[in-house]
Parts: sequence; structure tokens; C-alpha cells
Amino acid sequence: MAFKFPKSTSEIQGTVVLAPGYYRMRIVKEPTIEPNRKKKDGLPPSEGAGDNFVLRLRVISDDPAENGRAFTKYLPMPKPEDAEEFDQFTGQPILDRKMEAIVAWVQAFGGTIEEDEFDLRAGGEAAVAIIVEDRDGNPINAIDMNALPKPLD
Repeated sequence: MAFKFPKSTSEIQGTVVLAPGYYRMRIVKEPTIEPNRKKKDGLPPSEGAGDNFVLRLRVISDDPAENGRAFTKYLPMPKPEDAEEFDQFTGQPILDRKMEAIVAWVQAFGGTIEEDEFDLRAGGEAAVAIIVEDRDGNPINAIDMNALPKPLD
């Protein structure tokens, strides 16, 4: 049996890649803590197994080609073993580097930090940097791993 599309396959529009830069994003689901791939595979913490603080984000824009674009940010949760390892570029303890990154994301999105606890909820907004990456020969957008989010003015 033949089926019909609403237009010719020669008219299919490809992926619209957003230009690199900062985009307004909103947390659309309550943040979670989830096991990373190594932990799911049963590896020990000494081999990188741990948890991620996970933010599910959407672009907020008046441009319909941008609005609603989905991104996920995985922030490694610090674990006690991280205090014994040091960042090879900064000399900072890995524990502190991970905490510092989470603090930056929580504060940019309007969450709260109190000593050894943090709170972040769905609905928070901040400017997040995205880049263009090559995935199997195709350009895609991804969150820039080297840029921290910025609070909205």
C-alpha cells in the first residue's frame, strides 16, 4: 500500500543549526541526580563511576526556529574520593572544581547555596552558551562545556 506525505521529499528542510553564542534557557523539569554511564556499567568510583546533577533546558526565543530547542546539562556530582585528585590544568582539587561548577550553574539559574546544600527548581532561567559540533559529519548544537552560564539581567 502506498502512503502520501504532505510534500515532496525533495522539499525536506534539514536541521537548522543555531549560531554559537549565549541563548536564554529555562529549566523545564525538576533537576535530578542520576548515575553516569560508568556507574550504570558497574564500574567503581576509582574508574570514574559517579552521579551527575542533570538539568533539562529549553531555549526561550521569539524566533520559532530557536524556541523550544532542548538541551541537557550534566554536571558531575562531587564525591569524597575527588578530594584526593587534582585538576591537571589548575591544580585545584577535583572535588572543589566540581562544586564550583555546580555553584555557578545554580546561582545563574536563581537557585540557592547554603554551605553544603544547594537548591534549584524548574522554571529558573539563565543565558547558556551553545556551540556547533560535528557529529558523524553532521553539524549539531551542544552546550559549550568551557563556558559558564550567565544570570539574566
